[in-house]
Amino acid sequence: YRSDQYALVLADGSRVWLNRGSRLVYPESFNGDVRMIELQGEAYFEVAKMQRGSEKVPFIVKVPSENPGEEPYHVEVLGTHFNIKAHKGEPIRTTLAEGSVRVKKGALQSLLKPNDQAILNADKTLEVKHDVAVADVLAWKDNKFVYRGENVYTVMQEIKRWYNIEYIIK
Repeated sequence: YRSDQYALVLADGSRVWLNRGSRLVYPESFNGDVRMIELQGEAYFEVAKMQRGSEKVPFIVKVPSENPGEEPYHVEVLGTHFNIKAHKGEPIRTTLAEGSVRVKKGALQSLLKPNDQAILNADKTLEVKHDVAVADVLAWKDNKFVYRGENVYTVMQEIKRWYNIEYIIK
């Protein structure tokens, strides 16, 4: 396998599950007025609420842009459960299971409600789907593949990541 799945607890008590082929950069402790981490790949988050005095401390997941000099994609939360799928060369998908999050890329932004999915496409458009089957999106946490209406390329990309294999589609 290229890598395995990992689960970890961050210094603030937030829990993160990383899917295969993913990378998370985070500090040892959160001391500022923002909890900022960076993701490449796919992860599921259960974010702990955190306050400094009367102020809530936002939790921000940053996905770096593939184009130098371009603003990163941000997901900002105060305490919630959500999944981000952000593999290089693929649309970035943020799926909300519980609570609310704001997704942002430059001037584009959207506030998601449970069962919403924001998709940042290659053409830099932000699309929001409602009533998404969150259980299907999170199936990877239970080592399952669930696809409904996906094309063969999408399915094979996932198999490539999980099993570190190359493929040719004729």
